[in-house]
Amino acid sequence: MLELKFGDICIVDLSRSINSPKTNIAPVIYMSEYQENNGTMAYRFCRVGKRPAVLASKPHVIVNRHPYLRNGSAIYPTQTVLFTDESAVLSKVGMVGDERIEQEILNIYENTNRAERQAIVMCLCPRCRREFLLNPQTVMKRLDPYSPIEQQCDFCQVRSGHMYVIYKRRLYGGDYK
Repeated sequence: MLELKFGDICIVDLSRSINSPKTNIAPVIYMSEYQENNGTMAYRFCRVGKRPAVLASKPHVIVNRHPYLRNGSAIYPTQTVLFTDESAVLSKVGMVGDERIEQEILNIYENTNRAERQAIVMCLCPRCRREFLLNPQTVMKRLDPYSPIEQQCDFCQVRSGHMYVIYKRRLYGGDYK
């Protein structure tokens, strides 16, 4: 068992994550343990990367002047990585000690999880996906953007496609429709 707590910064091998074709070694922040359907334990991390060029592109937390991360690094709580193999975690280099940053990470993560708990998860082919994209009341995102696996479409049951999360678009300053 790994001895990790929330906010620990680790260097991991992304090629060992579940359904990831990436082969690079990158820093991540430990979020929580996750029990899969088959009973095995997985470890959930969120990605750390460069600051996005478009500031409104995705929810993220900018980290400046942190001893273990580069200046201008961004933490992406919505981009999680799961590891079942403990050997994928190469080393623990430190932790986020700033309570403001930890609270921002948790808020983004909880808001995304709350929206996804009210969502539908479906496998959609490109043609059926377009029907959902044209609806202005829904928002779609791919469940695992790095997964090359295709399955039979749940909507038309003819073609194959990827898994998507579909949820209602949020009103400005209000709740979901």
